[in-house]
Order: sequence, then structure tokens, then C-alpha cells
Amino acid sequence: MDAQADGTLLVRNRYAFRDTSHAELRWTLHRGAEELATGVLDLVLEAGTETVVRPPSDLVLPEPGDAPVWWTVRAVQAKAEALEEAWLEPGFQLGAGQLLLVEPASLPAPAGRVSTEADGGFRAGPARFDRRGDLRTLAGRAVHGFRVDAWRAPTDNDRRPARWRGSADAEKWSSAGLNLLAERKDGVAVTADGALAVEARIAGPATRAGFAARYRWQPVTDAPDAVDLVVDIRPEGRWPDNVARLGVLLALDEPAAAETGVRWTGLGPDESYADSRKAALGGSWQHTVADWQTRYTHPQENGARRGVTSAVLSFADGTGLRIDAGEVTVGARSQLGIELSLRPWSDEALDRAAHPHELVPDGRLWLHLDAAQHGVGSAACGPGVLPNAQLHAAPVRMRLRFTTL
Repeated sequence: MDAQADGTLLVRNRYAFRDTSHAELRWTLHRGAEELATGVLDLVLEAGTETVVRPPSDLVLPEPGDAPVWWTVRAVQAKAEALEEAWLEPGFQLGAGQLLLVEPASLPAPAGRVSTEADGGFRAGPARFDRRGDLRTLAGRAVHGFRVDAWRAPTDNDRRPARWRGSADAEKWSSAGLNLLAERKDGVAVTADGALAVEARIAGPATRAGFAARYRWQPVTDAPDAVDLVVDIRPEGRWPDNVARLGVLLALDEPAAAETGVRWTGLGPDESYADSRKAALGGSWQHTVADWQTRYTHPQENGARRGVTSAVLSFADGTGLRIDAGEVTVGARSQLGIELSLRPWSDEALDRAAHPHELVPDGRLWLHLDAAQHGVGSAACGPGVLPNAQLHAAPVRMRLRFTTL
């Protein structure tokens, strides 16, 4: 089942000799995990045929809220036939598709003001900064790193040239210094409306490619529990034909990072990338950080969730952190939510590991809050990332809200 540009859902019967009378098309209207309405489509397709379906005309849609509203259709086999009785479980799902009917409401504009501390640093809600504008603590946890990032631990596909010609993506990223990015703060100031504006440049060594970044932090209210961040990223210089990701990297102190609970609204329950997203459905899901990882035989980039509009982290000490995504744009294109990755080890450790048992939690929770990420392709055995899934250096704007729980 595939969503169409005209707001319909294309349903195909890919059986060669069998109609779909053995399956029910069950639909659900839901906001996150909340079911708003359910029903069954009266439809049987002959072998090899297709049709489009749309939500019932009398379906009442709710007003925008804190999560998207999806219309999800699942093809469920209600009964087993003779050769299937030994293995088919009741309610076996043959396929699924969905339409986004209501986008989430926009985040209210922040109205608080940054305060200046005695040591020359700054405080914006639950975020504390030193006098240079470096983020030092967030939600009561020490911050071990926060900056724009454009690199990932290469996949097996990233390490191979597409169709064995030219340079591999990982080699291009290394030549551009993306694996050695460092940030220089160029300025910090409190704006007239009470926000903390930090100017920075991010680049690798001995390279002409870099990013100009502006971080704008503002408390949501005068209460200390929530802060808004607007990140503007602008590429500068000469770039390779693609980059691994565009977003920010945040490393929080968390001794029990692998046991941290994650509940998110977005695509799931498992990983998805620009060119491997068919199995992911919008909804509300939960994992631990340990279960968030996809355990490949050779450790590599994994575990991204796309379209994340909110995520709640539940730490072992009973505290929590909520992350909400507001407006996100890449180039001239706006999109719903961010791409979220969580790990109990760094990308560098993931890149160095040759086997899964070599990955050991390092006492930190590593978060990637990305506007976009490069596709994964299939260059290890054929074509590389196709044009519609490639990520090129482009201006990015993201609005994020951090709230302590």
C-alpha cells in the first residue's frame, strides 16, 4: 500500500493466482497511540489488480494537537486455509499503508528571557551555558558535546564505490573532514527579546568545506523547565556531492544510557532511512536505548527514526526529558519532524568496532537530532544511493523544544 499525491492510498494485490477474499482491510484513525475511529473496507481485489482507497467521507477529523493524526489501513488475514494452518497466527498482517490527515499543532512561541549568572555564563530554562556560549548542562545533566554534525559511522554500502566506479561515500566524507568536525564559537549575545544567540563555525582540518551555524536559545516561559532552540545551518565552501547527515549532536552524561526508556511519536517501530522506509508506520512507539539499536553483524550506522515530532526520554533516576520538533526545513523543503538516533556509545566507537561485542556503553547518551540523513543505498553489491535519497549540503533550520520531566 502506497500513499499517493492526491490523498489516496494505492492498494495492490501482488498474488499471481489468488484474490484477497481471505484478508480484511482494517483501518484505524489514530493520534499517536490513541484510537479515534476504526472500520473495515469492503474490498476484494482479483489477482494482480490494484485500486485506490480513501478515508470515509463522513470521517470526522479532530483539530490539530500535539501529535499527527494518521489513517492507517492494515491487510489482515482473518482465517487460515489448508496449507497455512500449521504456521499462520490469528490476525497475521499481510501489509499496511497510511495517510497523514492532520499535522500536529505548531509549538507556541517562547516568551521567557535568558538570565546572566555571576560567573558570566547564561541560563535559559533547563539549559546552562558558559560565557563562550558552550552548552554545559541540560535538564540537570552534564553535556559532553553539542554541535552541528554531518558525519555518521559508515555503513558497508558507504564504504564501497557505487557499481565499483569512482569514490565511496565514506571516502568523500573523510576527504571533506566530516569525521573530524570541530566547532569554533564566533560570538554570543543576549538579544532584545531575551534569547541567547550563539554564532559558530564548524569544519574539519585542512578543508575548504564548513558550516556557519547560529543557535538561538530562549526559555519558553520564566519557569525553569523548558527551552526552545532554533538552529540555522549554512554550508560554506566547496562540498563533495553528498553529506552523511545535517543536524546537531548532543552527548548527555547518563551512566545507565542503554536502559533509558524512549517513547516517541513518528515512524516506527524499527529504523527507517530515506530509501528504506516502507516498513515504518507513523504512530506512537517505545523502546529502551538498547533495543533502539539494530544489531548488524558488522557494526555501522543504524537505528534512525524519521518523522519524529516528539520523544520522551525516561532516565534510570526517575527524571526525564521531552524533545519536541517544530518547524524543520532542508533547503526550500519543509518536512514533518526530525530524524532521531540514540546510542549508548559514540559514532567513533561504532566506526572502530569490528564486531557487536566490542561496543560498550561509555556512560553517555549520544543523541542525533537531524533534519535529514543520506540514504543507505546498496553500493556493497550494486547501485549507490539513488538521487531521490541523496543528501546534499544545504541550508537547514530546525526548531526544537527541550522540557524537563
